[in-house]
Amino acid sequence: HPGEDETAFKALTAFVEEIGFDRLGAFGFSPEEGTVSFSLQGKVPARTKKSRLGKLMRIQERISLERQSRFEGRTLKVLVETVDPEGDLATGRSYREAPEVDGVIEIVNGGGLVPGTFVSAVVKEALEHDLVAEVRPEDEKRLASVWHELSARAAPGRTGTLSSHGRPSEGGLRVRLADDRAQIDQTFE
Repeated sequence: HPGEDETAFKALTAFVEEIGFDRLGAFGFSPEEGTVSFSLQGKVPARTKKSRLGKLMRIQERISLERQSRFEGRTLKVLVETVDPEGDLATGRSYREAPEVDGVIEIVNGGGLVPGTFVSAVVKEALEHDLVAEVRPEDEKRLASVWHELSARAAPGRTGTLSSHGRPSEGGLRVRLADDRAQIDQTFE
């Protein structure tokens, strides 16, 4: 921003370090005609802006990785968004990732999942922006078994909870079929 000196930038980086944001986006100031800041004096040189932005984002990447690492080994409920059966990969997001602006959760054994469904995935690795997870093998088998049974016999619009053997139960999967799509809430522990 016009007038930002080294002292102000140090205060900003100290604030970011102190707060420890999960995620942070930043950009260099760009004057916009018709705004008050357009005519402000003390424009920061492009080279300085680029250097400061790089430093700020390196600080944030370190913080983000530290915060993301807290999820390693934890199970998250993930909304499956894309599936690549050939690569046995799916991507999705949990309550922590906003669409289109935050990272994603890569599900490494997710090639058989269905977009629009929820799965429980165990986080295996944290990256600066993304998490790498996998569906627990026992849950993956149960999910495939239940999906196969539902596809064969369930009526569209029907909701029910099934065990891994397709019988009503207290635990298992809560499923709602609508036409040829399913909303599956996987609750295996």
